[in-house]
Amino acid sequence: MWGFYFWKEAELGSLSWWLDELGHAIGGFFFTIVLLYLIRTYFAGGFFRIGGKKTLRFLVISVMVTLAFIWEVLEFLWDQWGHPSFPWIAKAQEGQVDTMVDWMITVGFSFMAMFVDWFYERRSRRLHPDVYEDEEIKEVCDSIHNLSESILKEQRSLRKKKIRETFRPLKTRIDRFYSEHCDEKDLEHRG
Repeated sequence: MWGFYFWKEAELGSLSWWLDELGHAIGGFFFTIVLLYLIRTYFAGGFFRIGGKKTLRFLVISVMVTLAFIWEVLEFLWDQWGHPSFPWIAKAQEGQVDTMVDWMITVGFSFMAMFVDWFYERRSRRLHPDVYEDEEIKEVCDSIHNLSESILKEQRSLRKKKIRETFRPLKTRIDRFYSEHCDEKDLEHRG
């Protein structure tokens, strides 16, 4: 996170190690805030309206746990395959304790960001109840609109299917009549 200048091999508890932990803490906190913003702004459709805020928070924490895990796997892979080729660059991990502390700090600060978000939203609801009521009304109206659109789409599909089923026997009779009668008359008329 801090670039090659600050990337040093550090003993557990040293100043360089704490700098690495600060990077994990900042990453966990701010990636959670950014993820909350992105989901609320761009993906807060029907699924989160059905599941609610608990579903949103569970998803964000799950993504952060997964990202922290992937980051630690990448550090492990660097130490196994990258570091032998570039020995002048520091190792990323100092062992199992470092890995677990990195992971716990990232996830812990992610939970802290969720708490800050919850506290901020709770405080904002008290200070600006009219804004939240307007947003909730708009969300309900959007949900009703989406539901009515899906019902109309399903109704149109069923109507088309019923029309096809109704006219299929009629079309079969007309085709049979045409093939039995009209072809013979055409032949007599031409001949």
